[in-house]
Amino acid sequence: MVRDLAILIACRGEDWAFAPALAQQQRLGLEIGDLADPNLLEGDWRPRWQEIAPLLQGLEGGLSLHGPRSELNPGLRDQGLVAFCRRRYRLALGAAAEIGAGSIVFHTGFNPLIRAPGFDERWIRRSADFWRELAQEAAEAGLQVLLENVWEPQPELLRDLVREVGAPNVGACFDVGHANVYSRRPASEWASCLGRSLRYVHLHNNDGRRDSHAPLEEGTVDFSQLLPQLAISPQPPRLVLEVSGGRRAVTDSLFYLRRLLGLG
Repeated sequence: MVRDLAILIACRGEDWAFAPALAQQQRLGLEIGDLADPNLLEGDWRPRWQEIAPLLQGLEGGLSLHGPRSELNPGLRDQGLVAFCRRRYRLALGAAAEIGAGSIVFHTGFNPLIRAPGFDERWIRRSADFWRELAQEAAEAGLQVLLENVWEPQPELLRDLVREVGAPNVGACFDVGHANVYSRRPASEWASCLGRSLRYVHLHNNDGRRDSHAPLEEGTVDFSQLLPQLAISPQPPRLVLEVSGGRRAVTDSLFYLRRLLGLG
């Protein structure tokens, strides 16, 4: 049912001034983005967590963590680089488990500029081997792994990767804004293609040229078609407002989201 939809707010940096209180007031969850900064993750991140943790008291909507955002690619041939990805992602898994998150989001790292014959299939196979191993470690910590599109030009790459991994705690995170910039396929088509693998959606808008993380009403994404489509799916994904621009941008987008879903 629509009223059973889980909604989260992506929160990092200056968002902490308003997002936790808004989440508690509206019974929403939070996606923590601070540890996506590799400098913080590789250093001593716990003092930052000690600042954040008191703001989460009474949070009812669940907690998620965004993993490192740097251009990491676990589907590479170079095993030394893959080993580096593994070490950094394990740091993120450990942090997610320690702070009590239920899920963690990772970018896939797919590079669409590589157009060698058979590359997509080889990349999916190598990536799946990597994520399958990491998924086992995540499962031991009670974590769900969510693989997010960034530069993928078509949804089949993400769908096939999740299927190839074949782990019950691995699903797809569909980033609507990324698809609007880097793909010619509409958001509704992405959602249909991802199907049952779709468990998490990053919601933000843009003009189709720059990944600006604009409010939901400010861009070329047709949310009036996408959001009802997501809401009536057999297993509705969690919806995450990943909007930049401060309190007003987030609250306006939340109001718009609820209005389109008939939530008042």
